[in-house]
Amino acid sequence: MSLVPTIGSTETESKMSINPNAMYYEILPKLFSLLYNNAK
Repeated sequence: MSLVPTIGSTETESKMSINPNAMYYEILPKLFSLLYNNAK
């Protein structure tokens, strides 16, 4: 369920199994950075 499979997908998945909230802290910053870079 990783939106960015090329960036630490296994790490995010392992953290999701431990703490679902960790997913947001891992994925959201990456999504915002991607959106910011694409907007430029």
